[in-house]
Amino acid sequence: MYKLYTEALDIVNTSTPIETQRILLANRAQAFFFSGYVHESLRDLNHALSPQYTTQVSPKPLTAKYRYRRAKLFCAMANYDEAQADYGEFVNIMDGLGAKISGEELVLKSDLVSRAAADDDSERRRRDDLIRAVDVSLPCFASSG
Repeated sequence: MYKLYTEALDIVNTSTPIETQRILLANRAQAFFFSGYVHESLRDLNHALSPQYTTQVSPKPLTAKYRYRRAKLFCAMANYDEAQADYGEFVNIMDGLGAKISGEELVLKSDLVSRAAADDDSERRRRDDLIRAVDVSLPCFASSG
């Protein structure tokens, strides 16, 4: 699926609205994430959230969605500080919009809290340390365990 987004991004030109480019980047990031290419996903989300693509007039609901996606990605990569920062930005945007946070989004918050609080000698902490040490692309899902 990410190949289709890559093809679309390859034909982007100066007349393509910046928001369309941003959406393509964020959707390719999601396709990369589901395919297990976490570093490529992170690269695209970083671009979609960069000042080049995210401006004062960018739709806030999309910015919130992309922050949530990057928080989920950071959680899967066991980078909990970054995940919590993005999740906090997601919550701030949602609060500003008067929007509710869904059950799935609350699960990520719970995962972040429990994973960050794992004991130093726990299985969870050993797995997280290994993920960070190896730093390879793995199929990732932000679920408890």
